[in-house]
Amino acid sequence: MHARPRLSSIVLASVLALACTPQPTIDRGLEVDLEYVGKLEDGSVVDASPEGGPITFVVGRGKMYPAVEKALIGMKRGETRTIEIENAYGEYDPKKTGRFPSESIGEGVKVGDYLDMVNGIPARIKEIGPEATIIDLNHPLAGKTVTFDVKVVDVRQPKP
Repeated sequence: MHARPRLSSIVLASVLALACTPQPTIDRGLEVDLEYVGKLEDGSVVDASPEGGPITFVVGRGKMYPAVEKALIGMKRGETRTIEIENAYGEYDPKKTGRFPSESIGEGVKVGDYLDMVNGIPARIKEIGPEATIIDLNHPLAGKTVTFDVKVVDVRQPKP
């Protein structure tokens, strides 16, 4: 009569097999679950993965900042890293400002407020003068350095 393997032997063999299986490293085309927090130099949070868990994306498909994706290449499940990105939201472009007659802006508008332009792009009021108001079409974080603290939760082949 053959002895039946004990459950603990089967569990141990499974754990050893998993431990010996190489973990995939992040590369283009792989799906990644990522927790992250993006902060400005003053510590204020400007972006983060949702409170319910990580975001999931396929590397190289443009869902994550290209500089973050580049820094993730080669990382494995469970790894953490701090990534600093200059101009994470683009460079500040002084050509993306414009002057409008102050009378055309409306009542109660103050510096820092946003207006919806005809094309749907939000414009920030940069300066209000007696004759002209200067608006800014740059992203509010354009020209800023953002530091991302990232944690790789999982790496896998994407489902078809």
